[in-house]
Amino acid sequence: MPPEKDPYIEKVLRLINSSLAGPEEFLINDEFKEPQLPIIFVIGVQRSGTTILTQSLATLYSLSYPSNLIARFWRAPYLGAIISKSLELNNESIGFNSKFGATQGVKGPHEFSYFWRHWFPESATLAKAWDMPPSHEKQLKKHLAAWQSVNEEPLLFKNLLEVIPNIVNLSKMFPPAIFLNIVREDLYVVQSTYESRKKYNGDYSSWFGIRPRNYKQIMEIEDPLIQCTEQVFYIKKDISDALSTLPDERYLTLKYEDFVSDTESVIDLLNSKFNLHLWNNDEKRIEDLKLKSGNKIRLDTPDVQKVESHLKALSERHS
Repeated sequence: MPPEKDPYIEKVLRLINSSLAGPEEFLINDEFKEPQLPIIFVIGVQRSGTTILTQSLATLYSLSYPSNLIARFWRAPYLGAIISKSLELNNESIGFNSKFGATQGVKGPHEFSYFWRHWFPESATLAKAWDMPPSHEKQLKKHLAAWQSVNEEPLLFKNLLEVIPNIVNLSKMFPPAIFLNIVREDLYVVQSTYESRKKYNGDYSSWFGIRPRNYKQIMEIEDPLIQCTEQVFYIKKDISDALSTLPDERYLTLKYEDFVSDTESVIDLLNSKFNLHLWNNDEKRIEDLKLKSGNKIRLDTPDVQKVESHLKALSERHS
């Protein structure tokens, strides 16, 4: 089950954010227009390695991102970034532990759901892009431009629920944005999604993760394992369809298996394609990651065969 949030702390944080929203708007109103540096969006199906990729990028590169500290200021990220900088947290390490995408420590990357839900309020539940009013788009650009100015660094985000339905919108809104799509062998993503239903919700029948565009049709399927299989297949298809509208230089698809087994080669590919620069040019940080694959079959043989057979049928249907 997910960790329970303290209702009183949540109430206090909401009061703080309501109080800071006005001052933040005042501070960013005239000075900032839109981001000038890259914005990196890590995307992919849930349980495909998006968190480990984000943690690695935050460790290896000079990037600004919503840490667990800054995430407490979802209505005032510019002020949150200034507060974070004032605390001089550069010597704090970024851990590689996580649970359902939630990381540990003040510097751990956060999904920043409250922030993205504010700007795309129904995308996650309706599984579709949100038509943002021009005035809101203008303000979102100001917030991110101001945030970039604090450390003069590109921004890094990993939010799957709100960002994935809005890939095309975000690509138009932010010309400097690039999308890193990590994919993992389907069987392991289906298995982990299926297991997460039980661990997160307490049963296998309750939905876990991103909703593809055909979410309602998938929910009509009785078998939870087949639901997860279709969920994974169609989220990948939604992402692929969105990325196909972008020029090649705006996105890159990485394999989880390659990333954990040959991290240095994948990092070299990122550096060359997007002209990213390692933190202090310290190649040793790559060696220190010591990533390990989580690919291990835990489903029984009949379930493995069921998943593989259904994935094959779906592929043939859409080939």
